[in-house]
Amino acid sequence: MPTINAIDEELDELHLSIFAKLAEAPAGSLAPRHIADVTLLSRYYERFGDHAVSVSQKVEYLLTGNWEPYLSKK
Repeated sequence: MPTINAIDEELDELHLSIFAKLAEAPAGSLAPRHIADVTLLSRYYERFGDHAVSVSQKVEYLLTGNWEPYLSKK
């Protein structure tokens, strides 16, 4: 089973890959509003992953008393 940090890293990679995909798209193939929608959606999912890591660290601290903030640093 993947860890929350591994899932967050995967979301980060997917977020970055969105920009590569958009850069590879033929000019004029996407409307500016669609580009904005896709990049914002990608960013929101990436931030959701960051928040999930933060919440999981806080829950672990409440349950165990262990605080490991370095897990979220890259």
